[in-house]
Amino acid sequence: MPSARGNAAASQGELHLTGKGIKRLVLDRRNHGKILLESPESVVLLPEGEYRWESVTLQGNGGTTFSAGNSRRQWDTRDARSTAIMNVGGPLEPLLTVDEGRGKLILMHKLRGIDGELYLADRFSVHP
Repeated sequence: MPSARGNAAASQGELHLTGKGIKRLVLDRRNHGKILLESPESVVLLPEGEYRWESVTLQGNGGTTFSAGNSRRQWDTRDARSTAIMNVGGPLEPLLTVDEGRGKLILMHKLRGIDGELYLADRFSVHP
């Protein structure tokens, strides 16, 4: 999977990431495949094109990571003439839902990102 660095001669546009704690962000570039951004800065230069985020991993306290996938799958255009903003990442807001099933209450704990995306803790991310 290529990184955001590409052909220096290609026109590039700025992508501003508003979320915090992003450890890994996978972008899907229409007709060009995926781009992996490891611990991206808040401003990333990308070649012109249409993008959508596919998955994001956030770094939490104590080594825990939290991951989310993009269920909306909307394409956004990036070009050299404009600045694009992507709302993804933290801070995370706790979300507790309560359902009733078979005479029992079922509590579900989730974490919601700044654009409403839902994160789950990665089970194998904490190392003793």
